[in-house]
Formats: sequence, structure tokens, C-alpha cells
Amino acid sequence: MDMTLFLAVLSGFAVLYLILGKYASKNINNLTDYFLGGRSVGLWALSVTILATQLGGGTLIGISEETYKVGWIGLFYSLGVFTGLVLLALGVGAKIRKMQVVTLAALFEEIYHSTFLRQLAALCSIFSLFFILVAQIVACRKFSLTLGFDNQAVLFGFWTVIIIYTVMGGLRAVISTDIFQALIITSIFGFLGILLIPAVDWQAAAPASAEIQWLSIAQLSDWWIFPMLFMIIGQDMGQRCAAATNPRTVTKATLLAALIYGSISLVPGMIGILASQQGIVVPENHSILLMTITAFTNPTISALAACAILMAILSTADSLLCAISSNVAMDFKKNVSVNQAKVITFVIGLLALIFSFAVTDIVPTMILAYRTSIYMLFWTILFGVFTESPPKQLAYLNMIAGILLSIAQQFQWLDTLSALLVFVGLGAGQVLWLKQLKVKTQSAS
Repeated sequence: MDMTLFLAVLSGFAVLYLILGKYASKNINNLTDYFLGGRSVGLWALSVTILATQLGGGTLIGISEETYKVGWIGLFYSLGVFTGLVLLALGVGAKIRKMQVVTLAALFEEIYHSTFLRQLAALCSIFSLFFILVAQIVACRKFSLTLGFDNQAVLFGFWTVIIIYTVMGGLRAVISTDIFQALIITSIFGFLGILLIPAVDWQAAAPASAEIQWLSIAQLSDWWIFPMLFMIIGQDMGQRCAAATNPRTVTKATLLAALIYGSISLVPGMIGILASQQGIVVPENHSILLMTITAFTNPTISALAACAILMAILSTADSLLCAISSNVAMDFKKNVSVNQAKVITFVIGLLALIFSFAVTDIVPTMILAYRTSIYMLFWTILFGVFTESPPKQLAYLNMIAGILLSIAQQFQWLDTLSALLVFVGLGAGQVLWLKQLKVKTQSAS
């Protein structure tokens, strides 16, 4: 790899990000401006920021690691993200925009009329998003180790840049950098896909382990279902839906982002398969993706690809950082100022960096975060958005059942299939409950 080119391009990006952050900080007068860009994000900007948010360490580095281990089954994670974006485009995202909320947790107060439920939902969202953010920093650490920066200078330096420009401009700064990042990421990985496709042995592109011949229920739920459902209830996506100019913009933007994401996310999966087929040995805590690109391309291409990978990690990390700070600032205290929101964002960024040194795996960490939030929030948000005046007891039932179900699966008191059946059964039971309530209401009237 041409390290001189890599460092030069990276330094240029860092300066550009800080300039964009400073420019975005102008005309921020309230928290709606800071966290939602004044609800004026148009089709192109919304599509790009959604795409950049999802093309992060989980998609690029995480998927390449999984396909290296188990073959094409590892692509079910990206399939989950893709189908989740499609579900948002089919009406869920537009409904969220119509609710006129800043955070998804605010739905609990607006629909269920409970401040306590709102704060409990916000805590769950913060927990999930924080661990996903930590996973991005872990991806960044693996990336820097692969480059040979054992002193973590790149990690600390660029994480500082993320914090600074996100603190300065909020969502506007995130979107400004996302537009630039998404163009670079899609261009470079589109080129890599075309370049490396002939090197893959398609006939041998089955699961890498002979023991994994069929997709298990555990893999189906962890790699497909949970990422799909999290697209609907995650505050990072909810924040973008709420920031759109109108509901129709949300529908068009999520569909466009889904189509581009579905194409680009195939590339890291293909690269993981290629690494497995070629017998590339990857040291612990190093990036399979970057090592394989370096092995099959020239120093210039690998340097540009390294920049694109790092930008992908940053594009997800800044979105998560902004989403977490919106939960903290908007759901627990009234009348938070913009300056206080900036302090909150700064502190969260530092805590995530510190906590990342206790984590080593990317996708498993993200799946844990997805699972907890989905078990506690999915049915409550879905019924709250699509039914009229759902009872408060429904929300409490989901919260309690979700906590118990998450604990039971985490400690392996329930296997994945059993937990999934309980989750589905819980939703089906609530559908029947809501139908009975509707019949009783109509009879009484």
C-alpha cells in the first residue's frame, strides 16, 4: 500500500470534515435545527445520508469477516439491512415523519401518554446504539492494526475529528460529510467489485465450512431478521425519517438507498469469499477486507480503498453519535440548550472510545444491540404507529417481556428458535388483544 498517498488523502479528508462541520454549525438556533436539520432534508441528501449510515464497519469489515468464515451465508446481514430499508419505504418511514417527533422514544409519550415509558424506551435505544457505535470503533481499531499503526494514532486522531465536527454541526454536519463519503465509498467499492469478480471461483463459493450447509434459524434471525427489524425502530434511522421535508421524501429516499446499498454490500462479501478461497491468513484483530484488497490490487488502489473503508466506518459512527445524543438530550430533560447538547455529544463520543477496548467482535456485538432493542420496542412502536389509541398496558407488557426474553437468550436459558417463537407469539397475541378491544369499543358506541 502507498502509505504516503493514504496519509495525504486522509489528512485532506480530516481538514475537509472540520470545515464542513464549522459551516454546518451556522444558523443552528434550537434542538430541531441541531438534531433534525430543521426538518428540511431533501430527497438527494436524505438518500445519501441513509446509505452512508448503513455502509459502515458492520457492512464492509463485518460482512467480509463473516463470509470469510462461513461463505455466502454471511451476506444475510446485508440482506437484513436491505429488507429493513424496503419496509421503511413501504410506509413505516412516512408514518414516522407524520408523527412530528424528534426521537422514536417520544412516540411512547405521545401515543401511550407516559413519560416513564418514553424514558425507558430511550434507555433501551441508547444501550443499543451505543454498542453499535462501539462496534464501529472496534472496526476502526482493526483497520488501524492492519495498516500497522499499533499505537492507535489513526484511531484516536480520526475519532477526535468525528467528535469535533459532529459536536459543531449536529445532523447537518453529519449529512454534509455523508454526501462526500457516500460518493467516494460507492465509487471505489463499485470499481473493486468489477475488478475482483473474475478472481472469485463461483462454483466453489459455497459456505466456507463443511459443517455449515444450511442456514440455521439462529443465523436467519441474527443475520437477517434482527437487522431488518432494527431498521424500523432504530433512532438513527428514525432521526433521518423525522428530518425529511415530507413523508413522500422519506419513501423515495429509503427505496433509493436500499437499491444502492444492496448492490454495494455484495462487494465486501465477495472479497471475504475470495480471501477464503485463496487461503489468505489473517492475524487476530486485523481486517480481512483490507488485507485481501492489498493482496489483489496495486498500492495506489489499496490506499484509496483504505480511505474508503475508514470513511465508511466514520459515516456510520457520526450518525450513531448524533442519534444517541438526541435520545439523551430530548428524552430525559426539558429545555436543553444547543450548547448542552454539544457537551452531551462530546461526552458520549469519549465514552464509546474508552469502552471499545473491552470489545473484539463486530457483528456479534451489533447483533446483541439489535436483539435487545427489538425485543423491547418493536411491537410497541409498530402498534403505536399503525393502530389508533393502543392501551398503555401493551407498552408495559412489551417492555417487561422484552427484557426477560433478552436476558434469557443472552444467558442461553432459551435457544434462538425458542426466543424467536416467543417473540412472534407475543406479537400475535397483541394483535388479537387489539382486535377484541376494537370490537368492544365499537359495541359500546
